[in-house]
Order: sequence, then structure tokens, then C-alpha cells
Amino acid sequence: NNNNNNNNNNNKTDKSEAVHDLNKERAKAKREKRKEIAKLGMKSCAACASKETTAGWYRSHVKKGVYLCHRCYYRERTMLTIKVCLACSTDRTSGSWLKSKTTQGGYLCVNCYYKELVALSGKHCGTCESKTTSSIWYNDKERAGKYLCAKCYARQWKKIKERRKIEAEEAKKIQQQEQGQEQEQCNF
Repeated sequence: NNNNNNNNNNNKTDKSEAVHDLNKERAKAKREKRKEIAKLGMKSCAACASKETTAGWYRSHVKKGVYLCHRCYYRERTMLTIKVCLACSTDRTSGSWLKSKTTQGGYLCVNCYYKELVALSGKHCGTCESKTTSSIWYNDKERAGKYLCAKCYARQWKKIKERRKIEAEEAKKIQQQEQGQEQEQCNF
């Protein structure tokens, strides 16, 4: 009977030691987690030295234990890819790699992707008849259903602004003339 009591006591001590060890491990993990969280508050980007990021902090794939801001992380990610632009043969892009709409399985840098979209749109400028534009197609403000390239849109916008300025000046003159006539009538 004494042996049974000793075995039970040993089992209880073994169990309590195991629980104690488990609690120690949990406490250690919590301390490490707190340290990690404290580090997050003091992070700076290893690439650009910024202390702020637009999204989250990311671990670098190139250097161990180094953090990158959102922008630098995506730059690093695009640098690590082995893709080449179909149109200009560059291995770098300003953003991410985009799938070509014309070549299956092909990738384009951001600039070439937008050029491809412009070419695929089938649009042409209503003023100069160009089939390409430096950015996007704009709706013509003067002719419904027509499109303008970036250059013609800039010219048209400048003319519209000048026209509005002239119209505002004319309206101001007319208003001043009307006020002058009203004052003359009051004086009689």
C-alpha cells in the first residue's frame, strides 16, 4: 500500500513538473512575443531608412533579420523574379509584373502593359487621328463620343480654361455696367 502511495506521489510530482515546465515554456514564448512586438514599434526600413510604412512591415528575403517597408518589400520581390518584359526586354518593372493581353504566358512591365492596353483599345484621337497616346484616352468635351490623346486633351483643356476666364470677365463687365445704369437712374 505504501508503494502505491509513493507511486501516486511520484506521478503527481511528474505531472506537476510537466505542467510547470509547460508553463515556463509558455511564459518564455510570451516574453519573446512581447520583445518582437516592441521591435515592431521601433522598426525602420533597411532599404530606405523610413520609420513609417503604408501597410505592414515585411521581412526581407535577401537579408536575414532585416525589415522592409511595404514599398521596398515589393521592389525587392520584383527584383527576385526571373521575368523579362516581352516588349522592351527589361528585367525590372516599377510595380509588379502584369500578364500580357496578347501573348499567352507572357509578362510585361507596367509601362509596356499600359501601352498594350492603349493599342488594344482600338481608339483614335478625334483631333489628330493618332492611334497612340502617352497615357490614357480622354473623352472629348466638345464632341460627344470622340476621344482625345493626352496632347490634344491638354490643348483642349487649356482652351476651355481660357474661354471660361474670358466669359467670367465679360460677365463681370456686364454686371458692372448694369450697376452703373441703376445708380444713374437713382440719381435722377
